Amino acid sequence: MPQLARIARIVRHPVKGLPGHDLDRARLSPGRGVPSDRVFAFARRPVPAGGGWASTRHFHTLCAAPDPADGRVRIDEDAREATLTHPVWSGLTVPLDPPSPGKVADTDWFGGAELHRAREGYCDDRGTVSLVNLASVEALAETVGRPVDPLRFRANLLLAGLPAWAELDLPGARLTVGDAELEVLHPINRCAATSVVPGRAHRDLNVPAELATRFGHLYCGLRARVVRAGTVRGGDPVELTGRGRPTPLHGGPGPRSWPRRARVDERVPHGDGAVSLWLTDPLAGERDAPRPGQHVVVTAHTPDGPLWRAYTVSAHDADRLRITVKREPSGRMSSYLHSHARPGTLLTLSGPHGGTVLDDEPGRPLLLASAGIGITQTVALLRGCAAEQPARRVEVVHTARRPDDLALWPEVLALAERLPHARTRLHLTRTGDREAAEWHAERGRPVLDDADPAATAFLCGPPSFLETARRALTTAGIPAERVHQEVFVSPGSSGITPQEPPEGPFKVSFSTSGRVARWQPADGSLSELAEAQGLTVPSGCRAGACRSCARPLRGGRVVYPTPPALPPDPGTALLCVAVPAEDTDIDL
Repeated sequence: MPQLARIARIVRHPVKGLPGHDLDRARLSPGRGVPSDRVFAFARRPVPAGGGWASTRHFHTLCAAPDPADGRVRIDEDAREATLTHPVWSGLTVPLDPPSPGKVADTDWFGGAELHRAREGYCDDRGTVSLVNLASVEALAETVGRPVDPLRFRANLLLAGLPAWAELDLPGARLTVGDAELEVLHPINRCAATSVVPGRAHRDLNVPAELATRFGHLYCGLRARVVRAGTVRGGDPVELTGRGRPTPLHGGPGPRSWPRRARVDERVPHGDGAVSLWLTDPLAGERDAPRPGQHVVVTAHTPDGPLWRAYTVSAHDADRLRITVKREPSGRMSSYLHSHARPGTLLTLSGPHGGTVLDDEPGRPLLLASAGIGITQTVALLRGCAAEQPARRVEVVHTARRPDDLALWPEVLALAERLPHARTRLHLTRTGDREAAEWHAERGRPVLDDADPAATAFLCGPPSFLETARRALTTAGIPAERVHQEVFVSPGSSGITPQEPPEGPFKVSFSTSGRVARWQPADGSLSELAEAQGLTVPSGCRAGACRSCARPLRGGRVVYPTPPALPPDPGTALLCVAVPAEDTDIDL
């Protein structure tokens, strides 16, 4: 059996949110994970009676506030007791095995929170163990330019000897560790708890933001379940024994969101400036096929650090999908892919993502306007029309500088021939009359203000093209809600500077649910305010990095005391990091 890695450390976290401690060994059991791991938690709202599982939002955790990190836990295995101490609140000693699960103590911690003991554990995925690859943590540290303590990730098993990010290949794998056998379920998307300094009630590094802006995803570590009981010890080898199907966390992100290592299968050059890369996706069978117009995020791990960009899926076939990349003079990612991506190259992939996809109104005319490498969206949407809406009226308008820039144009023509009501127009802006005639093209830029007002339009290209095209289509009478364009988030910060939280109070209306609340600074973010009203707010990171908490802002204004990792879409608020700056109406 091939050895993948070895166990560098075993860590147990008896109380949710409080620091853990090292173990020499641990007896793993199916359905239970590491004994006494996350069996206690301080309730911040009512939890199920009898120690039943409850979600994180019911407890005082590092996501909500860093205060628990100042606490300490000591386990006396002989006496079967846990002693909890904190520099501010009173210490307490409770039995590890109370007569019955549920509430074990009233405390003065967090203003009077109850301490509860779970029947099996309060971990995010019940009865599991978590793993983290120390080499991936080190890669993150090198990228951010400062040490990153692996204990931030609160894993049970810390792995050494595995190359950085190689763990992304392991969902679905069977691993033998000591006498035990594990089945890897899924990678772990990280939240604001990882921003807290281990052992200190202080946030000093926005880990979800660093992952999102530097690596293009929020994941670090793996979740696994025990399928065969056994004892694991520090130094034990980790061996690959087989493969099954990965299993998503119930209610968590599905396989399309997981980063995985995809292999370049084929490389197809287009003229001087573009190349298509066919990537073999190891999770193709676990996710839906890309919808026409969706994109993937591709990350390259280079000697100079990670690079990532979003690329439209211009075609897909079985377990392969294709991206088409134009070499940009100042584009580090495109230059790297042109120079280094060859068959066999490994790239990290996530997706398909995006909601700018072929609409379901085949009776409405379709206008596909693109410029430069924006043709990738046109190809994807045309391919979707050929497969799903072959009778639709389609007009394609594409602009390029010269014939050498016409990546995928022959494919557009071939697809249009399969559609009886399709028409194509090509414009070349930097070529002579003879060359334009050879390509059946018009010289100069297109005029779109004569478009059919009944059409639905999709735009893709550089910002100057998008602005001009949208203005022309508005002049033609096409309503703004029928003009679609995908704006890809680029690596880097959101561009939002920290803003002082206002004093309030403000009225916050959650209009869909009909709830109204009064916000003050002590209420925290809009997400926390909503949850205090009994509302459920989707969230994957609590750091403004995953944007799953984005909701339309129907009225009022919000500010961001802690800037989000990625910018919100216009007209929306990232509830996990936003606070109101006046009376506000949120679509929730």
